[in-house]
Amino acid sequence: MLIRLIKITSLMISALALVLALAIAHNNFGDAQYPRDELQTAFDKSVNWLQQNNSVIQNEHNAMLWWMLLQAAPLQSNAALDNILAEYKSTNAKRYENSPWSYLINGTGSSAISAWTLDSMPDYNLHFIYGFSCSRSLAYEDSIKVQNQMNFCWRQHPVSPACTTHQLMAFRFMQRTGCEDPQFVSASINTLSGYITQQSTYDFRAVDVYIQRVLMQMDSGHQNQINPRWVRRILNAQLVDGGWGDFQPLIPVGGGKYFGFTSKGVGIRKIESTFHATAQGVWLMAMLLQQAAPADKL
Repeated sequence: MLIRLIKITSLMISALALVLALAIAHNNFGDAQYPRDELQTAFDKSVNWLQQNNSVIQNEHNAMLWWMLLQAAPLQSNAALDNILAEYKSTNAKRYENSPWSYLINGTGSSAISAWTLDSMPDYNLHFIYGFSCSRSLAYEDSIKVQNQMNFCWRQHPVSPACTTHQLMAFRFMQRTGCEDPQFVSASINTLSGYITQQSTYDFRAVDVYIQRVLMQMDSGHQNQINPRWVRRILNAQLVDGGWGDFQPLIPVGGGKYFGFTSKGVGIRKIESTFHATAQGVWLMAMLLQQAAPADKL
């Protein structure tokens, strides 16, 4: 009986290892073509999703997502996107006047930045705010000091898929605003890019963080670290309505729901686009289009 159990267990482990190996191979090898026309179509469809869901997203006050759309707009001329952003800023500019997130929406700093007023925020939000404010009141906080270390994610958030990309976002803000020593910031960005390349290679789940990893490689100037296959998979993951979601369906289970991959593992959900994933997809498509444009003009 024991020998039989060992054999069954061994077979199950072997089968699981084979499935994982095939999934990793599928993630990195195969169709990797994405002509500029397809990027343009994906961008236009994603902006159309924003337009169709404008009444809902105008009430979503995630400043980072709106900032990403503000970064995308100058890269690709699109009247619908411009109108959506203009509406949000005209309606909500005052909301951010005394907010630590003012820089992202209004392009100005805020006096509402201090360690005690931000105490309830997640650590990565503090790191973002420090990055674009370079606030001296935050610089000496333990949370900022530890997040400026390259072993932070491995030690503090070993099972958080987005930790490394969040950390890279904060360092990119430091780079934009001239906060911290430029050589330290640049070296940190290069190191984090290397970590993200490894994550993109082995984490085959085409969910929100999958888009975020490729997005941050583009934003940080590490396009050479992007496997074209990853972009192809992101394009394939775009939903019929033009948006992206935080779920990769695998097996239908009834009631319009599927068993599949989520950003935190596996789960049972309906397939639906989210503002969080789609805003990142819009910015990524805009950057990819800008990169593709010169080659197509030759």
